[in-house]
Amino acid sequence: MVVTEKIAVILSAVALVTGANAVQADASTTSRPAVVQSQRSSGHWGPHKHSPTKYWPTKDFVPTGRHLYGRAKCSNGGDGTRYRVQLVRTKDKHVRATSSWYFCGGTYHGTSVTVRPGEAYYMRISLKGKAHTIEAYASWS
Repeated sequence: MVVTEKIAVILSAVALVTGANAVQADASTTSRPAVVQSQRSSGHWGPHKHSPTKYWPTKDFVPTGRHLYGRAKCSNGGDGTRYRVQLVRTKDKHVRATSSWYFCGGTYHGTSVTVRPGEAYYMRISLKGKAHTIEAYASWS
């Protein structure tokens, strides 16, 4: 018996004993795990600053993920000024999400929404009270 025939006989015997359906003797035909690419990608826009103002529509950004987060902050002037963040779809100016009103205190606050990847959005940041410097960013996953 040739060595390859002996290996085939041994593998057949092992298959019978263990109850395996099929045994492959050729290493070149074994299956390898497929590499799975992520359908979503994370990313961000900003942070960007705007000089003191009471209203700021940001520039457009195009998220590549389905979960969009819009955040902003303004400096603490101690004057009771509050702000809110809106996420707006650019093509039809539809407001997709609106945050609560937050006091300017140097902490990021905002809102989030599920979106269609590849569509352009922008943020509207509005202030009640005095004009403050605003910093904003968007992220997605």
